[in-house]
Amino acid sequence: MHSSFRRIASSDVRLSLTPRRRATRRPISTSSPPLDPAEPLTRPQLKTLILGRYAKNGKFSGLARHVLASPSVLLAAPSPPNAAPLPPPPPPPPPSSALLDSMSRRFSISEMGREIAEGRFDVAVCCVAMAPSRKKGEPLLLPGLKLKVLIEALRMVLEVVYDERFATFAYGGRVGVGRHTAVRYLKASVQNPSWWFTVKFDRQKFDCAHVSTLCKVIEEKIDDSLFIDLIRRLFECQAVSIELGG
Repeated sequence: MHSSFRRIASSDVRLSLTPRRRATRRPISTSSPPLDPAEPLTRPQLKTLILGRYAKNGKFSGLARHVLASPSVLLAAPSPPNAAPLPPPPPPPPPSSALLDSMSRRFSISEMGREIAEGRFDVAVCCVAMAPSRKKGEPLLLPGLKLKVLIEALRMVLEVVYDERFATFAYGGRVGVGRHTAVRYLKASVQNPSWWFTVKFDRQKFDCAHVSTLCKVIEEKIDDSLFIDLIRRLFECQAVSIELGG
């Protein structure tokens, strides 16, 4: 009896002295799955994104940081969402990843978005000056690819903000309703006119005063200093111009 008790006790001691194996735990992976590449926005998606910046005071805010600086919006600029396809269509358009790679060879979409959001986008650097053919001529400033993307993105945003406010018969400077469309409309509406008259407008330069007036009009609908400052700098660097009369 005592000997069997000693054997059991000694076996318990040996079991207690045997080192226990710690359960090995696999490290928990904290890395998130790779993000999908930016996709160009469609027309409804762009409209939803812009209308989401509409405030109760009747103005749009944060368009530069939250809309214009978005890579998805910048990717949609080379082929606008509402642009009609060119006939005849060549091979199907490249996927967004291929479009991103093509543009990334020339500049970084992500870096461009950060420059816009932080107010660091340099308009002047993105312009290319063409020397005049005559001695008294003025150099012609042309926007580079990076600036063309920005200008088209600005146009798409302004179109969503203002297009529905225009009357259906308002022509000029709009997609599909330019000056030539207005002339064709008049020719079709007025049959065999018995009289004509000529109106002449003196050519006038769209200078700083006009730009300031334009920016004040935009401020009535858009409360975004970064967005309006980009438009102002486009005129200051002569990347865009408006001709009055002539």
